[in-house]
Amino acid sequence: MNLVRELTAVGSDIPTDARKDPAGFLTALGRLYKNRHGVVVPPVKVVFSGREAGSTLGYYSRKLRQIVINDAGMSDYCLRATLTHEYAHHVQYTCALTEGNTTYLEPGTSHGTVFQIQHARLRELAVNAGLLPSLEQFDETLCEAIRHIQSLRRTGGEAILQTGQELAKARARCWEIGEGFEVFLRDYVAFDRTTAYDYIRAFEMGIPPTLCFTTMRLLMRIKNVATREKATADAVQGVPLVVLRARYAVCCSDLRDAGDEMSALLKEKAKLLHRLREIESRLKLLQPDGERLVAFQPRRNAM
Repeated sequence: MNLVRELTAVGSDIPTDARKDPAGFLTALGRLYKNRHGVVVPPVKVVFSGREAGSTLGYYSRKLRQIVINDAGMSDYCLRATLTHEYAHHVQYTCALTEGNTTYLEPGTSHGTVFQIQHARLRELAVNAGLLPSLEQFDETLCEAIRHIQSLRRTGGEAILQTGQELAKARARCWEIGEGFEVFLRDYVAFDRTTAYDYIRAFEMGIPPTLCFTTMRLLMRIKNVATREKATADAVQGVPLVVLRARYAVCCSDLRDAGDEMSALLKEKAKLLHRLREIESRLKLLQPDGERLVAFQPRRNAM
């Protein structure tokens, strides 16, 4: 049965403006889901934050059963895709799932198997009912990028650089047509954002494909070009990764990726010191004239 007819059969018109009527958009999607899978989806509230989308397009609150969309500057396509994505989280956490002979008793992790199944179901319903354009209808250039990226799902430096090249093309196309690259990563290639940008940087920096990804990440975080070139030459010549870290970790822009516990602790220490300075500054502003602040000293137990 045609999904548009299904939608009409359950008594709901297709919303023409998801921004003006997000509740109607999700109500229609919920009725389609019930008609296809026999499961009633509980109501969910939608809130527009008015914030820039950035890297977080929206989120779902399990406690409040509420979807929050960072909608400032968001296109209609991006809005519909994000509503569908967050609604999939709502269905994941509020509805039972049976797929074939398998029944999932737990919702699983945030973007685990249960979510992926529910999201795929909802996207199919939304696309076929006209609630969400298919990517083929939307942009052929991005479709081509998806095909290339999916064909490169393998390890190795050459594949990483080729994937980075395709991701860079897709990002440029998203910018050109005013769509969110984050939606492309999240919904169409299921790519972790941090890893995707690492792949793009590796391609743009021209890092040799003979190196492993861990070494690539270390090199990418060396800001000074001359220093990075020297480190790259050392890596190509076979200098062990532990030696590269010892030589060049101090040059890295992000100590998280130096790969050892000491780096993580140093970064945490820097955060705490920064926070301490902020607190001291606020205390000075609140200090009454003529009084002197006494540093807190922890009480010591008497011997």
